[in-house]
Amino acid sequence: MKVLLLEDNPDHLEIIADCCEDAFNNDLLLTKDARLTPNLESLTLGVWDIALIDLQLTDSSLQQTVDTLKTLQSPTAIIVLTSLQDEQLAKKLVYAGVQDYLPKEELNATLLQRVCDYAIERKRQQQSLLALAEEQQVFCRSLSHDFKSPIRTLGKLSELLLEKISARIELEEDELKLFTIIADKVATINSLVDSLSKYLQLDHMQDLVSEVDLNILIDEIWQLVGEDSPKNISFNVSPLPTVFGARASLFLLFENLISNAIKYRSKQPEVSIFAEEDSKYFKLSVKDNGIGIKQEHLQNIFKPFFRAQGAAGFSGSGLGLSIAKRVVDKHRGELQVFSEVGRGTTFTVCLPKKTNY
Repeated sequence: MKVLLLEDNPDHLEIIADCCEDAFNNDLLLTKDARLTPNLESLTLGVWDIALIDLQLTDSSLQQTVDTLKTLQSPTAIIVLTSLQDEQLAKKLVYAGVQDYLPKEELNATLLQRVCDYAIERKRQQQSLLALAEEQQVFCRSLSHDFKSPIRTLGKLSELLLEKISARIELEEDELKLFTIIADKVATINSLVDSLSKYLQLDHMQDLVSEVDLNILIDEIWQLVGEDSPKNISFNVSPLPTVFGARASLFLLFENLISNAIKYRSKQPEVSIFAEEDSKYFKLSVKDNGIGIKQEHLQNIFKPFFRAQGAAGFSGSGLGLSIAKRVVDKHRGELQVFSEVGRGTTFTVCLPKKTNY
């Protein structure tokens, strides 16, 4: 067992080293240091089976160590050594990717061995999932390129065929309708491939978390979707807050909700976007007066490819709300829905405030 022990307190260093020797007996290669920076390269290269790292080191403050561990890409299983007062911080590091934490006050050889064994197994599973995610990324790129290219070709050939036939003879209305159906089906398949690619890539989007002004974001979305909206639509946006989140993902979230509100519209469509807040969440609602959703369908609308009966006459992939739900989940928020058939639907996105993120 190759173990890297980083601890700045000499007394703690010796106690933890003794625990390591008791836990692993002769199967131990232990390297001790009080610094983080000189060991980052070996951690990145995966020289060690286990790294036991104190949060306060001689060359790295508590906050610096936390920031480094959050972004460190290492095949080594990392266990954070903490005092009891740092336990909440250690739990956040585990959420960010560290394998486990150990309060020094509770440390003994039996506990250390068990935690190390579990940490190594969790790291192995994590590496397997990362490899699977990379394969999924390759599939997404293939899906977007290899599938869409022949679909586009099919659409162009259909247009060319219609043009050539129309130059020779006058087509009947039902014959022209067949070409319209082909064009619609090509557009539907294109939309499905786009949505499926976004759905599969969502968990792997490299999107920096920052402050996002929702007023600007919604305006950009409206510029994109508004051109294809009916001329009589009433689109109202109340002042919105600046939230803390991943901008590209939030764009995808609200684009889907707004597009749905426009798609499933009434004869006099109205879409309203407004915000409320409490001590923990910004609550951002997209409300429409469209066809609504039956109560028995609400529990299924976030499932991939589910389409309610009332949506049968509308184009779509059945993935828009699934994408929206996954974005909200990534932000540790909630996505709520209230709907009445014939009166409209309200989706409310609850995003944690920055202090709770």
